[in-house]
Amino acid sequence: MKWPTSSLCGLVGWGRLAACCVGVLWWLSGSAWVGASGVELTGSMPLTPAPDYFGTRPMGMGNAGVALADGTEALFINPAGAWRRRKSYVLEGTFFFHPAADNRVFNIGIIDSKSNPMVAGGASYSYYMSPRQDDGKLRTIDGHIARLGVAAAWQETLVFGATLKYLYLNRPFFAPINTLTLDVGVTWQTTSWLSMSVVGYNLIYNETGETPISMAIGIAIGHKMPFQLAVDWVIDFQSKGGGEVGHELRAGAEYTILNVVSIRLGYQLDQVRDFVGLNETEKRIRHFLSAGVGVQYAQFGAQIAFRQQLALNYESNNRHLAFSLQAFF
Repeated sequence: MKWPTSSLCGLVGWGRLAACCVGVLWWLSGSAWVGASGVELTGSMPLTPAPDYFGTRPMGMGNAGVALADGTEALFINPAGAWRRRKSYVLEGTFFFHPAADNRVFNIGIIDSKSNPMVAGGASYSYYMSPRQDDGKLRTIDGHIARLGVAAAWQETLVFGATLKYLYLNRPFFAPINTLTLDVGVTWQTTSWLSMSVVGYNLIYNETGETPISMAIGIAIGHKMPFQLAVDWVIDFQSKGGGEVGHELRAGAEYTILNVVSIRLGYQLDQVRDFVGLNETEKRIRHFLSAGVGVQYAQFGAQIAFRQQLALNYESNNRHLAFSLQAFF
């Protein structure tokens, strides 16, 4: 991808902004560590690489939005989305926290659809951290994921994208996981208000189970309009094992007021992940509600999202929180 001289000169400002994002989010990560480290977590949900995190905006919409993605979330849920926010740079730093399992994710990503009119690209880095008590000793599960994505369009209505992902996961008592895999996505903007997407995840097979082969089919209404609605169907071919296929239904809506404040609501039905420590009903079917708020003013933005599992006759502690800072150029 060819970078013009003006863009190279602007990288100094980008570096300062990135450093600011890193500093704030690292402080948040440290605060979470102080509040949660050393907690006895025997039988709680194990860490897998961001099983429930797909970006702060999608999280507020029930993790839906493969046909809406147009920011750094494209690197998580649909690589074709990197091309859809035309002629802009997007920088986002995110902190994700799962209190019950004491999992933390720190992520920073960038999307560039400005430097080259034909091709868009992006990259992100995620660090995962989860302390565990074992025989009175504090052990930490940690991992890294690097993503590199590219997207291009045909006649501006059919967009193709691919994201190459490298994963390293270090777990006590187990051999480290070190793998490379690939996501591929296609988005068809059928009209100015309707789009459809198909995405394949982790298409390079491995036996670890941490990067299961899966796919998503999504439909969205209102791209770049004040009201947007997204529905996704996810099919997981590997997580449940034994040849059993898992399914997810994700649905979410977003309403933007005066191009400044976005309010998001979502629902997710998860029949894929059988986490340790959940009762039999929770293992089979998991219902989640989520909400989020985003604010964008001039070239800067901030987002927050909350996701809670629904449960009958008891209070579930399966909840997630994400916060991100953004810059647009």
